[in-house]
Amino acid sequence: MDWLAWATSGLGVFFSACAIYGYATRPGAPRDAAVKYAIYRDWLPLLLAWFFLWSGLPDALDAPWGVADACDVIAFVPGVVIAIAERRHRRVTQNGSAGPVK
Repeated sequence: MDWLAWATSGLGVFFSACAIYGYATRPGAPRDAAVKYAIYRDWLPLLLAWFFLWSGLPDALDAPWGVADACDVIAFVPGVVIAIAERRHRRVTQNGSAGPVK
C-alpha cells in the first residue's frame, strides 16, 4: 500500500498549492464576500493539505509506528479546534454571552 500513502501525500501537496493560489488571487471585495472567499479558497484547502500531509507522509516514508500515530493525531487537531470554536460560537449567539447554556 505504498502507492496509497504517496497518493495521500500528493493530495496534501495539491491542496497546499490550491491554498497558495487562493491566497495569491484574493479579490478586493466587500467584507462579507471576502470572508466567504477566504474560507473556501484559503482555509479549506489549507486544512485539507494539513490533514493529508500529516496523515500520509509518515506512512509513505515508512516512519516507525509511534511517529505515524503521532502524526495522525496531529492531523486531526484542526478539526477538533474548529468543532470547539463552532460550539462556542453557537453558544455565544444563542445566549449573548460566552457562559454555559442554562
